[in-house]
Amino acid sequence: RRGNGRMVLPFHRIGNRLIFPGSQHDTLTSHRIKEDPLLFSFFNSTKRRMAKLRSLRFVACDLDGTLLDDDNGIGERTLESIQKLKAVGVDLVLCSGRTDGFVRAFARQIETRLPIVSLNGALIRSAEGTTLFEAPLPAETGHMVLETVKRHPETAVTLLTPDGALSTSIPLRLPRYLAAWPEEHRRIDDALMFIDRASMIVVKGRYTPVQEISVGIAQQSRGMVERIMYRSKSGSDEYYLELKRWGVHKGSALRFLAGHLGVPSARFGAIGDYANDIEMCKAAGFAVAMRNGMDDLKQRADMVTLQTNNEDGVAEFLDAIRLAQNGGA
Repeated sequence: RRGNGRMVLPFHRIGNRLIFPGSQHDTLTSHRIKEDPLLFSFFNSTKRRMAKLRSLRFVACDLDGTLLDDDNGIGERTLESIQKLKAVGVDLVLCSGRTDGFVRAFARQIETRLPIVSLNGALIRSAEGTTLFEAPLPAETGHMVLETVKRHPETAVTLLTPDGALSTSIPLRLPRYLAAWPEEHRRIDDALMFIDRASMIVVKGRYTPVQEISVGIAQQSRGMVERIMYRSKSGSDEYYLELKRWGVHKGSALRFLAGHLGVPSARFGAIGDYANDIEMCKAAGFAVAMRNGMDDLKQRADMVTLQTNNEDGVAEFLDAIRLAQNGGA
């Protein structure tokens, strides 16, 4: 069993038999299943999940900690599984907190022509680069941030925009999951000139100025801006504050794509590992958490992979969809 109480028993179904790998004797007939309440419940649950998997037409896939290994690469097994899944008519939509350019590079690698979701849903662009959806922050939010930072020059501000990551300091002071390609980094002297282009603002500094900005935004924004403040993993007295429009996330992006593509959101699968993937998984018809993912996400998922992002865990989900699409063969 997983920590969420769900049983994880990999098996193959042949006719009315369930055959569990690793055992020559553990073959269950439909008669035995009906006699055992636990197996009956498991078998019925499996049938429902197989039906959901058969209905999927797209998979919304996170990058860091999910599709990518810890060296920012995609495993050969995963690449092969993506191509096999495309052959049965199911394709991937990449959804990330990273910048458009970063996500786009991997979209080219997996050869998808579907729209690209970046900046945690605040920017959606077509494969050709046309902006389909954009959610810039209110200008007054940016002005308030910059006024506070003037009094604390050691505090760094990064504007995440459709054109990349613009910052008053290079190298960027961003959490890893938001980092951009070096080609997208741009140092700016006056952030005020670009503030109306910011879909996200990330502030990094000591607790007092960062908390001052967070409180000020809460008082000013009237619920229009979402604030996420957390301590840097460096262990020092440094904190991040992420600002973006309230209600804009990977889940809202998935629902937008469902409308754009003319497919109900229930026919999307979703797979991720982190807190910013929870809304995406809630919006999808079938949700999967990576083995290396957060417990909160695992508890909400229909399936948890047996392998991590460094072991081609995504391929497990993609192969399960393909098998379901082929009738379990």
